[in-house]
Amino acid sequence: MNTDDKYKRDSIELFLLKTDEIRNSNYFDFVSKNEISYSIKGSIDNETSMETNHPDLESIKSVVLTIRLFIQDNDRISIRKIASLMRELNFNNEFVERYNRGRNNLNEFLDSVAVNYNGEDLSFRKIIDVFFYGYFTHLEEKQYDIYRKWKNDKYFYKSKLNDLLCALNTIIRFLLFFEKQIRIEFEKNCV
Repeated sequence: MNTDDKYKRDSIELFLLKTDEIRNSNYFDFVSKNEISYSIKGSIDNETSMETNHPDLESIKSVVLTIRLFIQDNDRISIRKIASLMRELNFNNEFVERYNRGRNNLNEFLDSVAVNYNGEDLSFRKIIDVFFYGYFTHLEEKQYDIYRKWKNDKYFYKSKLNDLLCALNTIIRFLLFFEKQIRIEFEKNCV
C-alpha cells in the first residue's frame, strides 16, 4: 500500500471514528431524547418570557468542535473531501452519486435563509459561521463582533442558538445517514 492510499484509507477511518464520536456524545443523547425548541410568550398584561429546550453549552461546544472537521473544506475529513476520496477508493458509483446529491441538498439547506435581521438575510451557514468563528472555535474579530451584538439581545440570541442547533442536527442527520454505507463500502474496498 502506497502512502497516498494509506492517507485516503486513514481519512475514511477518521471520518467514521468522528461520526461515532458524535453518536456517543452528550449532545446527541440530548437531541435524540428531546425536541429542540425556543418560544417567546407575552401579552399586554404580562411580562415577556422565553422558554428553550437546548442541550447545555458544553455539549454544544463539544459537538461543534467535531462537526467543524466535517464542514471545513480544508480538513481531510470534510464532507467534500470524503466524496473525492470515496471515488478515488472505488466506492460504488451509485452510492457516491447519492452521497453527492445529499451533500448538495445539505448545502442548499445551509445556504437557505433562516431569518431576515435588520434587512439582512441570515442563512443557516452564516449563523454557523458566527457561532463557530465568533465564539466556539475561533475568535475572528468580525464574527465575534456579530456574535456579541446577538448576545446582547437575549431573545434574538436564543432564537439564533436554536437555528444553530437545527443546522447542527441537519448536518448530523446527513453524516449518520451516510455513515453506515460508507462503513460497508470501506470494508468492501479498503480492508
